[in-house]
Amino acid sequence: MTPDVRDHSPGSDPRAVARRDVERWFIAEGVPHFILDYGASHFVLTRAAPLLALYLVATTLLAMRFDSTLAANVLAVGVAIGVVLGGWAALNVARGRPWRTLPAHVGVPEVLAFLLLPAIPPIVLGLQLSDAITAVVESALFLLIVYVATSYGLLAITRWAFRRLVSQLDDLGRLLTRALPLLMVFIVFVFVQNDTWRMAQAMGTGGLVMVVVLFLVMAVLFMVGQLAPEIRRLAAGGSDWPDMLALAAETPAAPLCDEVRESTQKALPLRWHEWLNVGVVVVFGQGLQILLVTVATMLVLLLFGVLLFPVSLQSEWAGVPADVLASVTIVGRELSLTGTLLTVALTLGAFCGLYFTISALSDAAYRAEFFSEADRSLKRVFAVRAVYRTALDPAEAVGPPSPGA
Repeated sequence: MTPDVRDHSPGSDPRAVARRDVERWFIAEGVPHFILDYGASHFVLTRAAPLLALYLVATTLLAMRFDSTLAANVLAVGVAIGVVLGGWAALNVARGRPWRTLPAHVGVPEVLAFLLLPAIPPIVLGLQLSDAITAVVESALFLLIVYVATSYGLLAITRWAFRRLVSQLDDLGRLLTRALPLLMVFIVFVFVQNDTWRMAQAMGTGGLVMVVVLFLVMAVLFMVGQLAPEIRRLAAGGSDWPDMLALAAETPAAPLCDEVRESTQKALPLRWHEWLNVGVVVVFGQGLQILLVTVATMLVLLLFGVLLFPVSLQSEWAGVPADVLASVTIVGRELSLTGTLLTVALTLGAFCGLYFTISALSDAAYRAEFFSEADRSLKRVFAVRAVYRTALDPAEAVGPPSPGA
């Protein structure tokens, strides 16, 4: 296995620099699990060490009590800071590091210290044992959230998602007119039926949440089912090697392309955590257009209902007095947004989102028009993975293709 070269300086081996640049690119693209030897100790928790240290310092404020005097709270916080910082300094010294540094490698001792140090001040200050247990549980939950967010590049994916969302706003009109013309006729027909309003009134907030979550889960499952074969094909090297090299040459993997130009690689099946990582990226990427369609449909229905349906009519359809959330008077006409109208619009908007998911991913014309950019991005990521793995993990590579291959 190729030795770890991620911390080499820019003046080191060009191959090491190329590897570092590609791995940073993987993180920026939201697929950090494509990095060889990617693990919690070397990558995830070490990258999150400053945030974890900040959390430890923040937990010292929990030593304060509203029913205590100012002097008592200052003393309690001082003791808590001393215990937490002293414990961390002692761990650093025991691990052979300077006492005030952040760890370059987060292992089991550091994780245990993060979980247990916040529990020591409540015990030292004579508080209840339940406070110490609560501190450990809260630290564990925070550690889990940080691990998931850092491990699967959720921050990088979120930044990419916002950029993509802004770029797609210009296509929203074309997206809606291409995807929903016939469905909107049906939606508007259902929208003006009093049974729909009675059902929405009967659902309540809990029922609305369950319906929206159900539609969301169904859309995600359909996306995974439709895109999994394509992901599997790309991961196995479904494209021609010259085409993959051409795609990778547009990325930081370009220096590695020359090394593997005369080689080919055998099938590189995705590991389970790579599958999960790609799944997160796919759900974020494809879900943006679905979210746009859902929100746009909901807003159209809300505007339609506010303009055309007075509160008296909404109350008659719902069978109970409508609860007015906001109201405004324009040219002598009172326009009101009610809770029932909001429930109906959210439910029908979620249904439109599910419909668009099925149409866009099962119809070749829809997919070519609306998801072509996402497909190209996915192909580029897998092309870089193939070049990266072939160049840096010789066990995965095979020799040059035979003549005429």
